Amino acid sequence: MQRTRVVIVVLAVAAIGLVGAFYQRRSAVLLQVRVDAVPAEIGIPGIHKMYRGVLTNAGNGRAAVRVCDSLTDAFGREVHVAHAIERWNDLSGRWEEFWRIPREAFCRPDPTGIVEGRVTEIALSAGHSVETGDIAIHAGEGLRLGDRLRFVVFPYFDHESTRITSAAFEIDELPTPWNSSSSPQ
Repeated sequence: MQRTRVVIVVLAVAAIGLVGAFYQRRSAVLLQVRVDAVPAEIGIPGIHKMYRGVLTNAGNGRAAVRVCDSLTDAFGREVHVAHAIERWNDLSGRWEEFWRIPREAFCRPDPTGIVEGRVTEIALSAGHSVETGDIAIHAGEGLRLGDRLRFVVFPYFDHESTRITSAAFEIDELPTPWNSSSSPQ
């Protein structure tokens, strides 16, 4: 009887240890985020760059990442990870949130993006990536030339426990005013 209790306790402790190791490994998965400035003419006068956060699994195994799998307003499939954009505040010496889709609005239909979407978990293989989606960012609308921004990616969607940040990038584009004389006749 005593021996059975000892075996049960040892098995319970081992099971708790394995579950704890799984969650600790999951939260410590070696992921790397980088932000690429992607030059592209996007139809907005004077704005040629779009930015995207790219979450890359730089580890050896698979990494579980929660993403939005959606049908876009152009009827294409898109997979993207939850994210925010932070701006460096020189006065406080800290990164401050500048923009983010609220958690309750992530992956929800909206007239200019998602027709239908669902949050799902994918296994991101070593060397593979998932993106935030392209965002046109320029001086104006609360940003100045020279402002430094960075992406914050939330690989588990909860916006709280795991935040992975990108390298900073600088706002270096000011939209030029629309000039009707330069438009095609």
